[in-house]
Amino acid sequence: MSVLPGSRGKWGHVLFVDPGITATGVAFWKDLQIAGPVTAPEKTQVLRPSTGNSQEWEGKAHEICCEFAGLVRGWQVRWIVLEMPQVWNTSATSMASASTGDLLKLVYLVGEMGWLCRDICDRAPVLLNVNAWKGQMPKDTVERRIAYAFKKAKIKYKKFPNHVSDAVGMGLHAQDAL
Repeated sequence: MSVLPGSRGKWGHVLFVDPGITATGVAFWKDLQIAGPVTAPEKTQVLRPSTGNSQEWEGKAHEICCEFAGLVRGWQVRWIVLEMPQVWNTSATSMASASTGDLLKLVYLVGEMGWLCRDICDRAPVLLNVNAWKGQMPKDTVERRIAYAFKKAKIKYKKFPNHVSDAVGMGLHAQDAL
């Protein structure tokens, strides 16, 4: 089932976002087919703060959001699908992230991106819960499934950078291909 409203037909200028304070992965489809032939993203990118790890998390989030806003304007994005952070009660890593405040920082970033989406695209983002598209699937499994979906659709496959692979996986999930 697609994550986009209406869930059938062609969606133009869709950006899928795997948010992160130190790096955010994005994948852009100019023409995304729902219940049609599987397509690959036209553009992908990793957004990183220019100062690396030398500043506080708020500054990193601000830099990523500034880069994100420029990208959304430049690529003429109309729809934004943001991965919504989630706590897994059965995952030690997830529980540690929640207890250290890292999850709250990620929620802050998603909120900022959501605000930018409303401001630039004049609509709310589509929030995609991690559990809805991949559950606790590790990144290497997501990457293998992307490779399989591309091979099946006769699309040339290249390994995506860390963070981008989840954004591409979200886009393939929207096409019912992951």
